[in-house]
Amino acid sequence: SLLRDGDSARNLGRAVLNVCTAVSRAPVLVYVLDLVQRALIPDLSTRAEALFGEPTADLLSGAVEPEDGLHLQAGPIVNLTGNSNVQVQNLALYISALLISVGTTGRNKDADRKTVLTTSLNLINGQPDQRTLPALQSLAVLLRSGAVRNLFAEQGAIKVLTSTLDRFNSLTTDAQYQAALSLWVACFSPSISAQVDQAVLSTLVAVIRAKPMMRVVRLVLSTIRVVLSQDEDRE
Repeated sequence: SLLRDGDSARNLGRAVLNVCTAVSRAPVLVYVLDLVQRALIPDLSTRAEALFGEPTADLLSGAVEPEDGLHLQAGPIVNLTGNSNVQVQNLALYISALLISVGTTGRNKDADRKTVLTTSLNLINGQPDQRTLPALQSLAVLLRSGAVRNLFAEQGAIKVLTSTLDRFNSLTTDAQYQAALSLWVACFSPSISAQVDQAVLSTLVAVIRAKPMMRVVRLVLSTIRVVLSQDEDRE
């Protein structure tokens, strides 16, 4: 009922951003970020706009919505993706990914996208630990955004995902699934799909031979199908 009341929801959103800006104590930040995550999940677009929407003159005058999707004010949450506390960073990263998947998070939209994508990739590109799964979950959500897929392609970040899949057996089953899901979503971009070479395909075949859970096998096979469908002349 609180989120259905426009003014109350916006006030709650402002309060959240004020806490993220002014408070440094990890337990408080974890509590607030967990609250935001639970509030967003049931109806992401509607609730993201209710909490963090930024009214603009164009929208109020009845103009079409911008290509970037919703204009959201959530820069302080993005800033917490560099927090040294694992719980704070994991929550901030996932929430930022959710918001970026439906719009922009502030006036520095390109910088925010790059920050969240780079942070996710850096956490994935290492030995698996307690940050790996949240980073992979965030990446899978981020890649729903066409703008993020373009950035992913420009960075040649498919190498990071391939490297992660090369360490397939060292990942938890959930991390295996999220890694496969991320690659599948990414490959719907022709520019990313074009970067799938023999080495990447060999990695995917090795994943199948490792006999993972069936949902992972389906994603890997679907990824190969998507890659081949992007270019019918591809050998």
